[in-house]
Amino acid sequence: MPTITKERISEIQLPSDIKLSDVELPKVDLSKVELPKVDLSKVELPKADDVSKALVGAATAVGLVKSRPRRWPYIVAGAIALAAVGWVAMNWSKVRDWFDTVSARVNQRMDAVQGEDEWDETVAFTAAETKPIESSIDAVGPMGSTLDDYPNGLGVQPETVGSTRA
Repeated sequence: MPTITKERISEIQLPSDIKLSDVELPKVDLSKVELPKVDLSKVELPKADDVSKALVGAATAVGLVKSRPRRWPYIVAGAIALAAVGWVAMNWSKVRDWFDTVSARVNQRMDAVQGEDEWDETVAFTAAETKPIESSIDAVGPMGSTLDDYPNGLGVQPETVGSTRA
């Protein structure tokens, strides 16, 4: 059957003996038409929450959205920390005794490893020979006099430490 397009309407020629007023259109009574009854209760529609979760999951997989971090690990860690602080506060004397015992043991082991007083000696260069201290040029004043020859108030005097103001 040929298809009639807008371009081909001008090509169509109707017979001259047909009048449009004589053409009868079919009459349809729509009240007699039976529409099928569809039971939509059997159709499962996804819930809005399921749809939003699916959309967020797809957007996260593509990389458009980052997922929110979960909060429950922080809550659990806070509860454990609070419980530990509470236990220490209730048993402070026992905890202090235990801490003192442990620190005493550590100090004993450190002393055993280091030796008694070996670390207290000051040694600069163990392989170098020591040289005796000679008198310094600074100890001799002008004309061969020593610092002891100066009158009181001049020369070397003990310095006071701190402020002299009252």
